Amino acid sequence: MTSAARPTSRRYPHAGRQDLVEELHGLPLPDPYRWLEDAHTPATRRWSDEQQALYEAERAQWPGLRCWEEQVAALTAVDRASPPRSRGARLFWLQQDAGQNTRSSW
Repeated sequence: MTSAARPTSRRYPHAGRQDLVEELHGLPLPDPYRWLEDAHTPATRRWSDEQQALYEAERAQWPGLRCWEEQVAALTAVDRASPPRSRGARLFWLQQDAGQNTRSSW
C-alpha cells in the first residue's frame, strides 16, 4: 500500500450542528454533535450508514489492499499463549490457536 494521497471527490454525510452549550466546572462547553451520541435514533443510524458506505467505497480503491491483508493474515496465523498466572493454588493461561477468533482459558 502506498501513502501517496490521491485527490478524490468525497461526499461526506451531513452532520447537523446543534446550538447546545453546557456549563462544566463553570466553563461553557459547546457540544454541537451531541445528537450522534444516541446510536439508536434514526438520524444517527442514517449518518452512520452513510459514513460506513463512504469508507467502504474509499477502501475498495486502496491499491495493494488485498495483498496487504493476505500478508497480515499469514503473519498472524500462529498459535499463541500468554504466560501462566497463579491464582491461589492454580495456574491459568490464555491460549489462542491459529484461525480462532477468541482465546481460551486453561
